[in-house]
Amino acid sequence: MAGGQGTMQGRPRENADDWTPGFGRPWDAMADVALNGADGSSISHTGAIAVTVAARADMLPMLRSVVETVLLTADFTLDVVTDVRVAIDEVATALVVAAEVGAEIACALRYDLRRVEVRISALTHTPDVLPENSLSRHLLESMVNQLSITYRTSEQLEAYRMVVRFGCDRTIHQGW
Repeated sequence: MAGGQGTMQGRPRENADDWTPGFGRPWDAMADVALNGADGSSISHTGAIAVTVAARADMLPMLRSVVETVLLTADFTLDVVTDVRVAIDEVATALVVAAEVGAEIACALRYDLRRVEVRISALTHTPDVLPENSLSRHLLESMVNQLSITYRTSEQLEAYRMVVRFGCDRTIHQGW
């Protein structure tokens, strides 16, 4: 700081009032890059993420938050985000209740321009995690477009690998 001059991101402090992030680009250009990509093409609305948490009730908020953030960032509507978040909460809660000691819940999301697909699994002590006549199952079936619940027996561990898959279609707003 020679002569009392400090810098902010390489710019003299006396110009700090007009400083905006973006390495010298004006604010409007930065917004355009954020919305349309660096090369001017539109942002791709495809992606995938996988999260693994301990099969404990205190980890459910973390799982919900990650899923919600990913879907909001991927520009899904609030209706779809809420449906997926509630569906994951129902499935994960059922898996936590039936989980083997020390088990983990693995959640994977894959999304594109049309839909989001979710796969959530855990090692449980029973294959009857979401019975057909349960309120949780009816709630799931009303919120998602597809629902698949499968399990594999793990004879070595005397447990079941439960896998729940579901999908939700992306809602497209046609304007107000």
